Formats: sequence, C-alpha cells, structure tokens
Amino acid sequence: IGDRKRYFRSNIESWKNLFSEQFSKLIYLNELLKEISEVRTTDTKEFNTALNQLIDFMTYFLQEIPKIFEKWEEKN
Repeated sequence: IGDRKRYFRSNIESWKNLFSEQFSKLIYLNELLKEISEVRTTDTKEFNTALNQLIDFMTYFLQEIPKIFEKWEEKN
C-alpha cells in the first residue's frame, strides 16, 4: 500500500523510422547552414571558418551514415 509503480512504454520496433526522421532533419539543418554561410558577412572570418568546417563535417557525416547502415543490414 502506498507504493506507486511507474510504467514506461517504448516504441522500439520503429527505431528505423525514427532514425530516418532524424536523418532528414540533419539534412535540412545542413542545407540551412549552407544558405546561412552564403549570405554571411566576410567581416567575421573566424566564425565563417568554423561554420564552414561544421558544414563540411555534416556533409561528410550525411554521406557516410547511409553506407554504415547498409553495411549493418548486410551483416544482419
């Protein structure tokens, strides 16, 4: 008496869909950052350099993730 139990629910079966949705959001974010980079002032060289490095990394990351997923599917 007096003890309350917590019940949690997880939708683990749809992890691939969730992953795909998050991946799409990253693609959108990267495109948005590219647009921002194109219209930025040249006065803030350090910030622009850091922004372009982030864009380069995200572009690389977004190219590699599908390859990793394919390798994982082949393995399983």
